[in-house]
Amino acid sequence: MEQKKKLNVKLDEKVGEGVYSNFFMITNSISEFIIDFGKIVPGLPSAKINSRIITTPQHAKQLL
Repeated sequence: MEQKKKLNVKLDEKVGEGVYSNFFMITNSISEFIIDFGKIVPGLPSAKINSRIITTPQHAKQLL
């Protein structure tokens, strides 16, 4: 029988507060996926990106 290993995850207090996002955009290449999170304000012509996650295609598939 396979034993499950425990994974200790630490969450920094500032990261734990989170960041509001009402916009995201995904771009990719053969080797990576880039996921940008941001905020759109009604009436303004642009969005501000607050966070960017860069990951492998395998991890992006797990997220899906």
